[in-house]
Amino acid sequence: MIWMVRVARGRRSDLVVTVVLLPHLVLSLGARLQSRVFARPIGAELQSGLSVYTDSDINGLVVALKRLEFLGDSLERLRDFPEAARKEAGVQLHKIQLGLEATDWKPVTTVGQGVREIRIRDEAGAFRVLYVVKVEDAVYVLHAFHKKTQQTAKRDLDLASGRLRQI
Repeated sequence: MIWMVRVARGRRSDLVVTVVLLPHLVLSLGARLQSRVFARPIGAELQSGLSVYTDSDINGLVVALKRLEFLGDSLERLRDFPEAARKEAGVQLHKIQLGLEATDWKPVTTVGQGVREIRIRDEAGAFRVLYVVKVEDAVYVLHAFHKKTQQTAKRDLDLASGRLRQI
């Protein structure tokens, strides 16, 4: 279940985060911080595509976001995706920024070590986002494209490989 959590010390709220927690973890969070924790579940209509969203660190419980870098025209290509595919790509990239894994991914060793592709299926077709994560540094989006055949086109793999060498 997804909860909206507000941590309060004294008269003012110090932090508001949206986290995925079980009810007993909300109580545990308050005890750990020696603070009052106010929590309420978020409605199911708001949970669609929502993951862990925060920009603060609560005693190591919440992770900082890694920087997201788009190489070449990868951002423009991503913006050309249909709306549903573009939103899904954004959710998946955000999960990766948090240090989590994308829902549907596979390694692409032909491009380079550590390169992965996010696989997105939509009514409009199949879409791919190739990226690499440099530990403690950033998430580099190498290429984004609409996949039209079973096998990934060589030009898409070569383009991603060339951008990987730029890092």
